[in-house]
Amino acid sequence: MRKPIRGALAAFAGALLLATGITAADGPAAQAESGTTSAKPALGWSSWSFIRRNPTAQKIEAQAKALKDSGLAKEGYVYANVDDFWYRCPGSQGPDVDQYGRWVTDETAFPPQGGENGIQAVADYVHSLGLKFGLYVTPGISKQAVARNTAI
Repeated sequence: MRKPIRGALAAFAGALLLATGITAADGPAAQAESGTTSAKPALGWSSWSFIRRNPTAQKIEAQAKALKDSGLAKEGYVYANVDDFWYRCPGSQGPDVDQYGRWVTDETAFPPQGGENGIQAVADYVHSLGLKFGLYVTPGISKQAVARNTAI
């Protein structure tokens, strides 16, 4: 038997309330790892919700600028997060890695600027706007790092 849609809607509504920054006065406060309470959850923008599999430096920088210019940053929306597909992935064996097992940036989507990695250049831009930058990395070790026996 299927769960009533009412339960799914209630779960969605709860997630929506958290995403919109309902404060402690509106309900129970979020419990932080340190044992302190927070009036609202971390707020911001993530590439997964909008760009998904095609992030580029230009798109991420435009979204970060929109957070700032729209006034959302002043309301606490200070995170610009690149979720997935920022790295070079030649196949099903996982992200390409350097000699230390670190994921390699897709330089087509995130071109280096001068001697700086393209992801670092985007992070620097986001920080220059007074925002925080987040980068998705899957837990664990890429199969390519294991196959190459890289130093980790």
